[in-house]
Amino acid sequence: MKAVCTVLCLLLSAGLARAQGTVQLQPEMLSRFIGKYCSKCHGANEPEADLRLDNVSPQISRDKTERTWRRVLEALREGDMPPEGEPRPDAKELKAVVDHLAIAISRSTTLLEPLPQYKTAGIEIPHATADEPKLKRFSQEAAVKYLDDGAVAWVRTYKCITCHSSGTYMAERPGLTKMFGPPPVEVHKNFTDAVYIESADKGDFWFVWRTLGLAEWDKHVAGELSDHTDKALKEMFSRQQNNGAWNIAERRIQIPHVISEFELAVQAARAITAAPGWLEKLEDENLRQRVERLRKYFREYRPRNDYELALLLRVDTLLPGVVSPEQRRQSIGMLRRRQQEDGGWSTRRMSNVQDWSVVADPRIADAWQSRPDANNPGSDAYMTAFAIVLLREAGVPATDEQIQEGIAWLKGNQRKSGRWWVQSLTYPGDNRRHFTTYIATAQALRALHLCGELEPAIATE
Repeated sequence: MKAVCTVLCLLLSAGLARAQGTVQLQPEMLSRFIGKYCSKCHGANEPEADLRLDNVSPQISRDKTERTWRRVLEALREGDMPPEGEPRPDAKELKAVVDHLAIAISRSTTLLEPLPQYKTAGIEIPHATADEPKLKRFSQEAAVKYLDDGAVAWVRTYKCITCHSSGTYMAERPGLTKMFGPPPVEVHKNFTDAVYIESADKGDFWFVWRTLGLAEWDKHVAGELSDHTDKALKEMFSRQQNNGAWNIAERRIQIPHVISEFELAVQAARAITAAPGWLEKLEDENLRQRVERLRKYFREYRPRNDYELALLLRVDTLLPGVVSPEQRRQSIGMLRRRQQEDGGWSTRRMSNVQDWSVVADPRIADAWQSRPDANNPGSDAYMTAFAIVLLREAGVPATDEQIQEGIAWLKGNQRKSGRWWVQSLTYPGDNRRHFTTYIATAQALRALHLCGELEPAIATE
């Protein structure tokens, strides 16, 4: 009874009301905030990202209003809105709006039917949930379809490049071109178009992920360096900091995947080594110095948790000679020790929750520490797949017993939709985002591919 009263008081204090299947927001507070910080880009005239806020209903109901308010909440949480260079609310004002929307949307979850995880014309992927049944047999076709459909739906709906969906897709899916054909052209066009639009208000993570996706396409699909990828590489390095890394902008983003400057720098290293011939033929002295600055950053960096220690294996693969042999041995040894009895690996065992992100949000740590499995988290698809990827990239053979146990875990935990379920560490209370599920699926396919577990679906010469 006490818990129920606490929830009711929280809802009432936030100005929420339930009426005939809807959740009522505070219109005065939100209209004032939108008018001050959002209407310039999201008004009636050509609203950016097809997100119009001047006429959105203050009632969250079963129609598109919930999706709209979720987009607003996500952008505010992650620092995407208002964009850099525009007037921004102070911390207290921002927190008030974010908390109000979070409570309302959490409340709507109990009232409304779950929204699809991805949806556009002809595509509808159900929301991600731990209750989704597992497939009796592994299906590579279902996994690839999930990735392809999710990326297409994302670029049609949001158009933005983001690390957890379209960015992940373009970083990983082109590498499967020989197996399953190239990714849809409209996803690639979303990235090429982004090279020629005004991008001054974008954060460094956007430049890095845009460049990585284009570089991977050139490597695996086009087979040669394109002008837009070359331009993207130069723009990416124009954003490099003096320490050799890129600014993560203290965003609340998916844990793990891009939660520190170090991890973003690793993605940048992937971009420069994937772009066909770019690094080998580099003559521009300024760019050469910036590449060396990146190498120096990696040589001097000291991992702050086991996850970053594992990432040193990727740095070693991309830029040989930067990581010492001892660091390499430590990374491999740590990953071997971290494997669990069921053959999988656990993301939550790679770091304390409060140490994942550059933004220390105590609510995230509290949410996870209150879970029944807080002291004994089980294996999950993201870390299982990623550990296999890193070990294989480091030269550990696919026949290795521990890798084979990890492969068996992955094959036994695929869901009916084709994806692998992983609950987001960033938004543990939001049962409809869980973008780590999408990230994990991309990594699972890469892990299986590196271990020779996939069969070509297209004719080969």
